[in-house]
Amino acid sequence: MNTIYALWTSVTFSIWTSKLCKLGKFSVDHIINATLAGGVMIAASANLFTIIYPSFIIGALAGIWSTISFNFFAPCFPKWKLYDIRGVMHLHGTVGIFGGIISSIVIATIKDHYGSSTEKYFPY
Repeated sequence: MNTIYALWTSVTFSIWTSKLCKLGKFSVDHIINATLAGGVMIAASANLFTIIYPSFIIGALAGIWSTISFNFFAPCFPKWKLYDIRGVMHLHGTVGIFGGIISSIVIATIKDHYGSSTEKYFPY
């Protein structure tokens, strides 16, 4: 369910961010790229959450970041002699890095939520 919530909020926030970037109109390219960004960002830590709101926050951050990076960084790539034909950098690259950072933070702080008996909940 956490993955579904993250996907839903990434789409919602990508539409809002796209409308802000395009001054009232939205771009389908932004929404297509940000659709899966929430799932990519929450993939490593989806099974660690027992509450809902981190999924919404992570999905919102993924949708916003994917849309902003696609809108502002993609035009700079040809100047740097980088060619991202289908926006893989904005969908999997930077969002995956941030997802890895988030999962590291979640794992480092998991004892605060579960106490000292994390082996009971996560035996491996």
